[in-house]
Amino acid sequence: MDALRAAIRLGHPKAAAALKKQFGVTDRRFAWLKVRTLAEARDWESLEAFATELRRSPIGWEPFIEAAKTWHAPVDVKARLVARLPDSSAKAEEYSALGLAREAAEVAAKIKDTDLFARIQSAVAAGSPAALAIAQIKERFQSTFR
Repeated sequence: MDALRAAIRLGHPKAAAALKKQFGVTDRRFAWLKVRTLAEARDWESLEAFATELRRSPIGWEPFIEAAKTWHAPVDVKARLVARLPDSSAKAEEYSALGLAREAAEVAAKIKDTDLFARIQSAVAAGSPAALAIAQIKERFQSTFR
């Protein structure tokens, strides 16, 4: 596994693929290994590229987000990874945790979760740009909030 991790860390995808095949590593195990290795190396560009090349992740998108959090990825990287999650309360909570209240409110409105929307709205300072954006979102989805 160390050789496989080294190939990933050094950016040798062909060597990593050959080692994966040679050692009989499953797609799921390989994905976990690659996510962790790239995050530990703080190679955010490669982690995002890996997420982009996967149409559907064999491990889901949560491990990407958790690895980015654990190894302190920049907020913009974490936000792009969170965007890959399906619209759900978990996605809204992740956006909220990143301080992206507008995006969190947008997701809460789309999934019609009025309690979550109200929590997000109450966490934002009145009169702030985020509060104004959230008010506009509420107007757009007014039928949801009745």
